[in-house]
Amino acid sequence: MNTLPKVLVLGGSSGIGYSVTQLFCNKGYNTINISRTPCQVNGVTNILLDLSKKNIDLSVIRDVGIVIDCVGINLPSAFEEIEDNDLDRMFEVNVTSKFRVLRQLFKYNKLSRVVIVSSIWGVSTRKGRSVYSATKHALTGLVKTLALEYANKEVLINLVSPGFTLTALTAQTNTDHELEEIKAKIPLKRLAEPIEIARLIKFLTSDDNTYISGQNIIIDGGFTI
Repeated sequence: MNTLPKVLVLGGSSGIGYSVTQLFCNKGYNTINISRTPCQVNGVTNILLDLSKKNIDLSVIRDVGIVIDCVGINLPSAFEEIEDNDLDRMFEVNVTSKFRVLRQLFKYNKLSRVVIVSSIWGVSTRKGRSVYSATKHALTGLVKTLALEYANKEVLINLVSPGFTLTALTAQTNTDHELEEIKAKIPLKRLAEPIEIARLIKFLTSDDNTYISGQNIIIDGGFTI
């Protein structure tokens, strides 16, 4: 009998979310992925939903102990050129959806660990990232408040803020030249592998973590030092 807690990954079909899903499946966890496209990891149960939509019903998701939210989008733009649709879309996906989804998951499940994947742009920023950075700062406030509200139920809730990671999103939002410049600025002189982020998340959601909650843990190879 599998006594490991059931794991729910949000946005596990690609990037960091894919590595998270793969790691938990490989460790024998009963793992569910919710995303718009299926995750191709062997053993995962896929539920296809757009979590940014209003009025989604997650009442069928039961008996989950661990939630890892990897959903996020980045639409870079200079401040005066930001389109209202992009502004609304980034807040809808990166912030508002977390409220809608987590409200239901707390209601229907006895959660013990929650990790939301944020970004170093929640503690720093760069040109063209005003909206994206604002959404990530918002997640810090959300997680700190939830950590306080659910501490009496012994739920540990944290943010993980990766730096530049080898994902499709990083490639889409940076040119090859920019990526080479970024590598030169990182003390470790390389981008992170998604599995490195996944391993940190695995620790934070494990029984080895008994006292870390309400924190924003940066994993960026020293970029923000």
